[in-house]
Amino acid sequence: MPTDLRQVLRRWGAPSTNSPIARRIRIVIVLLVVFGVFWWLLQMASSDRLHPIDQSEALFHAVYGTPMPSRDFKCYESSRFQYQLTAFAIFRDADKYLKEWIEFHRLVGFDHFLMYNNNSTDNFREVLVPYMRAGLVTLIDFPTILTHDISGYLIQNTQKVGIIDGVQRFRCLTRYMGIFDIDEFFFPTSPKQSLLTLMNTFVGSGKCGGVAAWRLNFGSNNHTTTPPGLVLEEYTRRSNEVITGKKVLFNPRQMAGLHNTHSLYFYDGKPLCDEKFRELEYTTFSDHEAKAIREVDVLRINHYYTKSYQDWDERLKRGTISGNNNDFGWKLFLEADNNEYLDTTVARYLPQLRQAMSAQNAVHS
Repeated sequence: MPTDLRQVLRRWGAPSTNSPIARRIRIVIVLLVVFGVFWWLLQMASSDRLHPIDQSEALFHAVYGTPMPSRDFKCYESSRFQYQLTAFAIFRDADKYLKEWIEFHRLVGFDHFLMYNNNSTDNFREVLVPYMRAGLVTLIDFPTILTHDISGYLIQNTQKVGIIDGVQRFRCLTRYMGIFDIDEFFFPTSPKQSLLTLMNTFVGSGKCGGVAAWRLNFGSNNHTTTPPGLVLEEYTRRSNEVITGKKVLFNPRQMAGLHNTHSLYFYDGKPLCDEKFRELEYTTFSDHEAKAIREVDVLRINHYYTKSYQDWDERLKRGTISGNNNDFGWKLFLEADNNEYLDTTVARYLPQLRQAMSAQNAVHS
């Protein structure tokens, strides 16, 4: 029995190790190994990298009991999405404002509304059912979420957990999402601008994970009781200042986590941008946001924060979804109730808004 390996290989019909065929085989093997190493390095380089500051934030979320969104899903940017623009909101006892809020944002360009009800006791369901039947609203009943903080104290995490839940539900259903409160009305500043086109420019291009819109705080217009008209026509006076506390429109497949409704961060190092493509810090603290250039030339949010004295009193009684009830009171109302500047920019939507609401009332009467 031959002991020489070459003799064995020749007996089996294998080519000589010095033959041209053997040399080609060795070259192919080397190329495959090199390609495999290169592919592995490429995968490591393009894996789910968080924004540079996110490593400590991951610990924050773990401590506070808020799950980080997983990227284990099967949808891509080239997918055909059921919705283009979805507005997300968590609300409590807001039945008298829901219809106006939905109809306005339909005019702006949103084609679906993901609504999370937090312990409401009013007639919100009667308002939303027609929209649900039309496929415009998805309603989720979402109770108050309590978790322990680092010191062991119970805190409310309803908003944060609700947002992550909503993103996980809808990231493969909608191309873009926006997170708002029911007292916030978002729209492009110029009537010539399309919201979907703007989102494709900011986020669809891959330049940013999301785009932030700054808020303008509207006061009570000296209404003591809830006025009969629409919010947008009854409250027309605001502060001169563009306030801190931005809101974000974003790609839900890129969201890696959040601090709260004002600050999100994204996978692959994609920044949160403002309307001029400037990168914003991941923070909600006023001293940092105060340094940001807050402009509303492209995007803006009319924030009807106080409304009337009666509305504020009702707000105090029902409490806040965020759980920051100690931060609210009549002192805050007096600080926030600024009526120094007349602003009717949103009035261009009023004729269509009245018509849309009248049509809804006629259909459901």
